Amino acid sequence: MDIRNIEYAQTKTRRLFELLNKQNNDVLAVICERIEDLGAKDINQLKSVLEYSIKDLSKIEKIIANTSGKSLSEISQIFEQTAKDNLNFAQIFYKYRQMPPRSETDASIRQLIQAVSSKTQHEFLNITNSTTVGFVNSAGQFRNIRSDYFSLIDNAITAAVTGKEDYYTTMQNVIKSMSDSGLRARFEGINKNGKPYVYTRRLDSQVMMNVQDGIRQLTTEIQRQTAAEYGADGVEISAHPLCAPDHLGVQGKQYSNEKFEELQATLKRPISTMNCRHFAFPIIMGVNQAVYSSQELKQMARDSNKYVKYTDLRGKEKEMTRYSATQRQRQFELEIRKAKEKQKAYKTAGDKLNAKRMQKEALRLKKQYVKFSSEVKLKINEKRIRIGT
Repeated sequence: MDIRNIEYAQTKTRRLFELLNKQNNDVLAVICERIEDLGAKDINQLKSVLEYSIKDLSKIEKIIANTSGKSLSEISQIFEQTAKDNLNFAQIFYKYRQMPPRSETDASIRQLIQAVSSKTQHEFLNITNSTTVGFVNSAGQFRNIRSDYFSLIDNAITAAVTGKEDYYTTMQNVIKSMSDSGLRARFEGINKNGKPYVYTRRLDSQVMMNVQDGIRQLTTEIQRQTAAEYGADGVEISAHPLCAPDHLGVQGKQYSNEKFEELQATLKRPISTMNCRHFAFPIIMGVNQAVYSSQELKQMARDSNKYVKYTDLRGKEKEMTRYSATQRQRQFELEIRKAKEKQKAYKTAGDKLNAKRMQKEALRLKKQYVKFSSEVKLKINEKRIRIGT
C-alpha cells in the first residue's frame, strides 16, 4: 500500500487490533465461565471458591502473556514494513539525483527502526502490565484484574446467600459493567492545577494509538533523512475522500518548503497534528506528478460537503454532510461491536436470555447501520463490526 494512502496506518495495525480485541473477549470468557459455574453451586461449595480462583487468574495471565508475545512480534513486523515502504517511496527521487537509494539494511536505518520499535514495545509492556490493566465498574471505579476478580467472587457469595434471584441480578450487572468497560489501561496524570488524577482508556484503543504514533514517527524521521540526502525542496500533502472541512482546500496539493511553512502557520489544525490524519511527504518539485489531479481534489471536496438525506428512528427525514455521515458510521460500528461483546459474555456465563437480547440488539443496530449507509450512499465495512473470536 502507498504510504500516502490515508488508511496506511490503520491497515498496518488491523491484525494487532484483532489480537487485542480477542484478548479482551478471552479474558471476559474466563470470568463469565466462572459466573456460570458459581450459579450452579450451592452455598457450601461457594465458600470454598477461592481455592480454584487462583487457577482462573493464572489462565487470564497466560492469555495476556500469549497475546503480548504475539503483539510484540507484530509490532516489530509493522515497523520493518513501514521502513521498507518509506524507502520505496524515496527511490524515484534518488534515481532523479542519480544517487544510490537507501536500504533498510543501512546501519542508520536499522538503528532508527530499532529505536522506534523498542520504544513502542516498551510502552506496550507498560500499559499491558497485569497491575495496570483491569475494568471500570458501574460506579466508575477502576480495579486491576486480580482485584476485580476477587471482588466478583465476594459479590457472588453475598448474592448467593441472599438468594439465587439476587445472584443472577447481581451477575447480570457485573457482566454488563465489564462488557461496557472492556479491558482498560490505567494512567496517572497531572491536571492544569497541578493536581494528580487517574484516568483509563480501553486497552486496544490505547495500543493502536501508540503504534500508529510510532508509524508516524518512523515515517517522519526516514523521510527527513532521505529528503536531506536527495535534496527535497517541497512536500505533497496526502489526500482522502470525505475529508474534514478545514483541510479540504489544502489536501493533495504540492507546496515548496517555504510555502508549506507559511501554510502551517495559518492553519488552526496544522497538518499531522491535533488528530489530523494527513501526512506531508517530501518531494522534489516537478519530479513526480501529484497523486490526485486538481479535478479529482475538487470532486473530493464536493463529495465531502454534499448533503445527503436519511430517515431517523422516528421516521423523520434529515440531512447531513457526507463527511458527517462517515462519523455516524463509526458510531454505529462501535455500538455493534459492544453489543456483540456483551452477547458473547452473557452466552459464556450461561445467561441465555440476555445473550439472546444482545444478539437481537446487535442485529437491530446492524440493520440501522446498513439502512443508514444505503441512504447516504456509503459502503459498509464488515471488518469494522467484527470482534475477536
